[in-house]
Amino acid sequence: MALKIMLLMELSIMLTLLAPIVLVRGKLASKHPMLLLSAWHSSLLTAALALLLALGILIANGVLAQVEHPGAIGWLDPLAAAILAWGALAILGVIGVRIWWQADALAKEAREAADRFSVFFGRSVRHMAMGRWYVRLVEFPVPIVAALQSPRGIIVSTEARDRLSERELRAVLWHEDTHLAHRHSAAVTIGRLAQSCVPMLPAAERMAQATSLVVELIADDRAAAHSGAGNVASALVKLGGDSETTALRAARLRAGASRAGNGWKLAATAIWAAPLIPLAIAFWPVG
Repeated sequence: MALKIMLLMELSIMLTLLAPIVLVRGKLASKHPMLLLSAWHSSLLTAALALLLALGILIANGVLAQVEHPGAIGWLDPLAAAILAWGALAILGVIGVRIWWQADALAKEAREAADRFSVFFGRSVRHMAMGRWYVRLVEFPVPIVAALQSPRGIIVSTEARDRLSERELRAVLWHEDTHLAHRHSAAVTIGRLAQSCVPMLPAAERMAQATSLVVELIADDRAAAHSGAGNVASALVKLGGDSETTALRAARLRAGASRAGNGWKLAATAIWAAPLIPLAIAFWPVG
């Protein structure tokens, strides 16, 4: 039992410390953004599951030590088991409070963003079909195209519509449709919640920031697959202006970096088997 706890804790700590450092290095985000996002979320789930299982075992041992005779927990005396159990509960409490605090802050940000977008609905709004999408066209002199989870849909300003060709507009709509279909706002939220659990780790902050870019690259790739990389790149430039990030995304599309092979897509799916590791450790039939 002690070995299981040690292995689970080591796995959780190793993934928490090393996964952000490894994943933000190199060109993985640019070449294979879906793989990076899958690896990041899989490592988060694996680390969290390993920690919860380790703490759960400690708490269970503490309870057993109080209701069974001392020999029931052969490797731990009842007093030590109780102390470790309370320590495990304290750790869970601290983590829970940090996640709740950050989730509340993010919810407040989301409400403020919704309030800002509500200004658009006070303007002249037309609901109209654009290809396969039913969008809200808003009279506004700034080029804006945005996907909203609540109320769910895509907003297009008249300035954005006028700047883009029909193919470019279709590419942008595919991009925003990807954000909605893949719930990318949730992916960004998960990254920020994970960062709140280990605020002292700079790599976690960089990984949370990288997540925001990665979801844009994934949306770029899907839009390019449906509308052509050239149309997505030109639309980015027209809407993003002189932004350095926009220029890099457009250059990536023109270079063809978005064409991921089936092998990488399979790897992005297979990597979700990682959470089985802590489960195997916890339920391995060895003392």
